[in-house]
Amino acid sequence: MYYFVFGILYLVSLLPFFILYGIADILFVLIYFVAGYRKDVVMQNLRNSFPEKTEAERKRIARKFYRNLIDNWIETIKLMSISKKALNKRISGNLDIFKELHASGRSVQVNLGRAHPRARQ
Repeated sequence: MYYFVFGILYLVSLLPFFILYGIADILFVLIYFVAGYRKDVVMQNLRNSFPEKTEAERKRIARKFYRNLIDNWIETIKLMSISKKALNKRISGNLDIFKELHASGRSVQVNLGRAHPRARQ
């Protein structure tokens, strides 16, 4: 089963970004509006974190969160096949510390935030 799922995900990862983001838009609708995946938990966390915001503002934040979540899923899948050149085109900064840690045999994990090209209001 693992190889089947991995194979499907790898094939999906070969798609260009504009198609992947189209898939992300469809998944957003399914997960946010149809399935309501953990929506109550997200909204409760937003009420706890931002009691001064209106319900409409919290819903807007929740929608942005879900869009970002789905985009991250899609981008993680894309990492299965993205070329080093294409990845380097999308990452900037001084990564020397990570290279040094990796070269010394230490495990390295990098989680990045970004100004997304599909940033929504």
